[in-house]
Amino acid sequence: MDNNSKIQSIEEKDSAKTPALKETAEGNTIFFLGKYLYSKYRPKSSAIKLAQVEKKEEHTLYLICCPLLGYGIEEFISEFPENSTAIMLEVNGELDKISEEFLSFNLPYIFFKDSKYEDLKTIVNSICNRQKIKYIKSVSFNGGYSLEKESYLKVEKLVWEIVQVYWRNRSTITFFKDLWFRNIFRNIASNFNDGYISEIKCNVPVIVCGAGESLEESIKFIKEVKDKVVIIAVDTALPTLFKSNIVADIVVALEAQNANLSDFIPSRPNSILIADLSSNPSVNSMFKNINFVYTNFFSGDLKSRLKDFNLLPKVVKETGSVGILALLLAQEITESEIFLTGFDFAYKNGKTHANGTCYHLDLLNRNNKLSPILSKYQYNKKYQIVDKNRNKLISSEVLESYSKHMKKIISTNPNIYDMGKSGIKLSDKILEEDNAIKMIENSTKNIKKKIDIKKLELKNSEVKTFFNSELEIIDKFLNNEENIKYLDYIYFSFPDIHSANDPNENFIKRTKIQSLKFKKIISNIN
Repeated sequence: MDNNSKIQSIEEKDSAKTPALKETAEGNTIFFLGKYLYSKYRPKSSAIKLAQVEKKEEHTLYLICCPLLGYGIEEFISEFPENSTAIMLEVNGELDKISEEFLSFNLPYIFFKDSKYEDLKTIVNSICNRQKIKYIKSVSFNGGYSLEKESYLKVEKLVWEIVQVYWRNRSTITFFKDLWFRNIFRNIASNFNDGYISEIKCNVPVIVCGAGESLEESIKFIKEVKDKVVIIAVDTALPTLFKSNIVADIVVALEAQNANLSDFIPSRPNSILIADLSSNPSVNSMFKNINFVYTNFFSGDLKSRLKDFNLLPKVVKETGSVGILALLLAQEITESEIFLTGFDFAYKNGKTHANGTCYHLDLLNRNNKLSPILSKYQYNKKYQIVDKNRNKLISSEVLESYSKHMKKIISTNPNIYDMGKSGIKLSDKILEEDNAIKMIENSTKNIKKKIDIKKLELKNSEVKTFFNSELEIIDKFLNNEENIKYLDYIYFSFPDIHSANDPNENFIKRTKIQSLKFKKIISNIN
């Protein structure tokens, strides 16, 4: 089919609201919304000139906005530094039809709208995995950019945020990688021998408790309905609940360090613990009933081998927030109503958590005349927000990103209600406590609270076989008999991880040093 057949001829409709092609001596130009998007007479040469004068920076991800017919793109990317790359980006639905028809470059192309955010994130993260991207820059070689300037600036900001989060995550991985994988091996050895819970279901509504200040204001409500609902609490909220004689039915924990051990004093062995496989084994040992999950922070060969040995628990989406994970799990546990409290994602000056939490108690203990509480958390105008009650609170880039994630989850489930009386507004659904109590009473009429669990039993021999297999893989690599790709969890934190497909001598040497460390860790566990 002729390319022109899908697009109106300019002779047919000069003021077209759909793009129209017009032939010139240099090829087609485009007329759209009363203006030519390329030169009326020299569309190719003018676009190429713009591309050639554009400065090409190193370690830069270029957003080629409104690529249209592709004029100038080949010339632009041919002069790229090796450590830079580009994405072709369109935001206008009508112009997207042209790009889909004409573009044939070996570059990612995305027609962006809000529903395509995850696709954009996948593309950008994939690029960051291969190249060290430091900068983002938008370029365009035609007039299409000016038609949707605000939209392109919005996407550029989103891409920059994705890159920033990527490098923050890489920094976290560098710091915590050894601890995470050591915890995975220790949890497999100590807890999987006794088996673990594979599924949890309940027949009543659920209250999910965070550790924000709004939890304090919900204590009376929780105490009134606690025998009729299942209470899911993030680890940090436990002391506040315990102080009011409220015992969580289910506790959710992600923390790999010892930092939150005090949240579990006194121990709560009768609660069900839902913990990430990389979480602190010392915490996990306090509970008789454990449901491990695997937050998909690492999806390499080790994950595949865990699955082969039937040691991979339920895989859940990586959230970065124990509160968001608790909400996602609550949706799987019940088909009834879910009530949220303590998820403020903002705080008063000098008070980051609810009364009774270990964070708050520690802050009070460190308070003195020379270093008062208010001096520790000064207002930052950049992250000052107005909460549900029109009060000014402090938030942060990370907290706001978590609140947006939770808002999105709430918006897709009509059974989720935010009961918190302070903090960032998470939903337009306002539900008073009296109405919530009536709702719970209606849902639990003639029903006795029940939690059903399925347990998966594992043989000690299967666990031992897995560890012996890991040691064998490490030994073969150290003797140059095994491919480096099987040890991706060992070089997972390397800043040049993108070099793994073609590793140089230095990369292999560093991997061998780390392999010796993990050989010792696994041998001690095994």
